Amino acid sequence: MIHLKDISFKYKKDLPYVLKNININILNKEKILIAGPNGAGKTTLSKILSGILPKIENGVLKGDYFFNNKNVNDLTCQEILKKTGILLQDFESQLVTTTVKEELIFYPLNKNISYTDALKSAQRLAENFKIENIFNRDTSELSGGEKQKVALLSLLTANPEIIILDEPFTDIDPKTREDIIDFLMQEFVDKVVLVFEQTLNYFEYFDRIIIINNGEIIFDGNKKDLFNCKKVENAGLELPFVKKYFNGVDVVDFIKNNYVFDEKKYLDLLKNTEKSNEKLLSVKGLFFKYQGINDCVLKNINFEIKKGDFIIVAGPNGSGKTTLMKIIAGIISNKQGEIKKSINDLKISYIYQNPDNQIFADTVFNEVSFILKTSNINQGIIKQKTEEILKVMGLFDKKDEDPFNLPKGDRQKIACASILIAEPDVIIMDEPTTGLDIPSLNSLMSIVEELNNKGKTVIIITHDMDVVSKYGNKILVMLNGEILYYGNKYGVFENDEILIKANIKRTDIMNLTYKINNKLLLNEKEFNICWRKK
Repeated sequence: MIHLKDISFKYKKDLPYVLKNININILNKEKILIAGPNGAGKTTLSKILSGILPKIENGVLKGDYFFNNKNVNDLTCQEILKKTGILLQDFESQLVTTTVKEELIFYPLNKNISYTDALKSAQRLAENFKIENIFNRDTSELSGGEKQKVALLSLLTANPEIIILDEPFTDIDPKTREDIIDFLMQEFVDKVVLVFEQTLNYFEYFDRIIIINNGEIIFDGNKKDLFNCKKVENAGLELPFVKKYFNGVDVVDFIKNNYVFDEKKYLDLLKNTEKSNEKLLSVKGLFFKYQGINDCVLKNINFEIKKGDFIIVAGPNGSGKTTLMKIIAGIISNKQGEIKKSINDLKISYIYQNPDNQIFADTVFNEVSFILKTSNINQGIIKQKTEEILKVMGLFDKKDEDPFNLPKGDRQKIACASILIAEPDVIIMDEPTTGLDIPSLNSLMSIVEELNNKGKTVIIITHDMDVVSKYGNKILVMLNGEILYYGNKYGVFENDEILIKANIKRTDIMNLTYKINNKLLLNEKEFNICWRKK
């Protein structure tokens, strides 16, 4: 169906190639995961496959692309786009109507399907993915995750022959991610599905895995071959814990027979969740609703934040997480209720879910150093601190580039670095790991942990269960504008009722340890503390 032969691509004549000698054959009905680190060339490849490059966006393409045995050079852009459908990383730009309902009937109506049939189909989708409550809402009023979900479902209503999804789950909660993948595999059996991702978290759903690094294909094979490929880790990718260390064995029996559990160390882990008794901020009786919407987005929110807390905020899309944190940061006002700070000049900084809402400078260096330049700080110190954080974030070689010419993952890192460099008292980060590969995520979180160890308070909104499992001493779970749970993380992941209500999933290591002896461990570090080889 698709044949790429010796494809190389660069965006300008005087720039290096971002894809080099790509050769791929894609058969009808194949379901392929295409993974790789930041800057590997995944987005470029997705745009070539969809016909965007170089038909709509400019660039230099070498090699041949055959679609149904026809050279793409001989096809019009319209002919390619009729067969392919792509969800871009910038999914908000693909929302073309004003309401969710209109978005979900847009493509069917343009294919001359009757309004009645298009509406029925849209209502079924809304019911399947539990978005009936936002069906008549304006898309501009939706949360980031809701927008991504609607953009993806809208694309699927077009029923393209080739479905191309570029990081389609970044803002979507864990349970809905799995529901969407199941839906793709069941409802689009006769279609080609290509999913581009930074991780291998969902590799088991796919027939075939392709891994790209530095613009080249370093692996193209099935799941079994993936376990024996050393190049995978070299590309900054990791297999899930159980598959990585215990693939091919009865893991529960293997651990019981070969490892010893340390009860004392386990109990010590459970104790070490409180960092301080010093109250920093309290929220009492908080209610909030947006203008023009009858229902409250937040309902009777009450909780306390202590100095040095590292709080993870989780919950389904549209549960009020971002709204609550923007109110705490002072970005949104007109609330009902009380937010009391223990320090009058408490410095609270907020990192936006979409980095493009925050970036404005002409170079990476100027963006990251801007907040320091507004203070009375020596220019030499500004240069030193900026270069230090750019090196840690892997951005130093790009310091003179325009941020908007860089991939979204890099823009995410820039947005985070520009706030973290100021070391505010409270750091609120809304989905900061979106679009980051594992090395970039680890670099970012090392800075965040270092600041937290200095006594800074950190709050992270995230759907990334790996981040939830590894970081933070507390978790705040929201549902329908209310706090469902606030406390240590063990209390959430040992409670099936909360997990189901909040669309939260245990990681494989949580499931494994809970299954062995009913003593849930959150991550690999805790496993190595509590389980030792005989």
